[in-house]
Amino acid sequence: MEESERIDLQKSKQSQHVMQGITKGLPIFIGYLPIGFAYGILAMQAGFTFIDTILMSVFVYAGSAQFIGVGMIGANAGFLSIILTTFLINLRHLLMSASLSQRLKGNTKMKLSIFSYWITDESFAVNSSWLRKDKAIPFISLLTVSITAYLGWVTGSFLGALVGSQPLDVEKFGLDYALPGMFIILLIYQLENKKYIFLAILSGTISVLLSGVVTHNLHIIIATVAISTLGVVISRWKTH
Repeated sequence: MEESERIDLQKSKQSQHVMQGITKGLPIFIGYLPIGFAYGILAMQAGFTFIDTILMSVFVYAGSAQFIGVGMIGANAGFLSIILTTFLINLRHLLMSASLSQRLKGNTKMKLSIFSYWITDESFAVNSSWLRKDKAIPFISLLTVSITAYLGWVTGSFLGALVGSQPLDVEKFGLDYALPGMFIILLIYQLENKKYIFLAILSGTISVLLSGVVTHNLHIIIATVAISTLGVVISRWKTH
């Protein structure tokens, strides 16, 4: 095979891998449009400029934390309280990054750093489910899933910011339900067997029980860590 043919073959394979990632990430892209749209409207109504609204999605890219951050900024909350709240909300990303890093061994730290920037709950769920079924998925495919989702969020934010100066009632259109609705769908996709169903119910129960005891969404973090640990213990117990 000539060098030019080899290069063309490599480009063809790369294109296929990218298209696989786009296909997997497209449902997230579509789901992020209304959520980003709602954020864009809320940010503009909270006093953000058009550029501020877009840049927050481009550089922060933290769905629920952006919603809460916009609300806190609009309420003139303190700088440190906003940072602390955002940090606590996004603690779950440590767990997601740790989980995916075990499945992405062999990649450079630079690649992992780039990949980690685009991790969200939804892209994590899709990539984790994909990796459980096929451990030989190319890195570029997994990264494309996350970038596709990212573009959906930024696009939705842009569209929301365009109409954000209008006196719209977000709740009237049900846009405030878009985010929890997507989480519910992602949970359903993860319930592949009785073990996952049991752990999901137990996790939800623990989170609800703790919600009246702890603040700043820590009940979610505690339930996640507890059930993740239990899941690992059950998996190891079955293998021995």
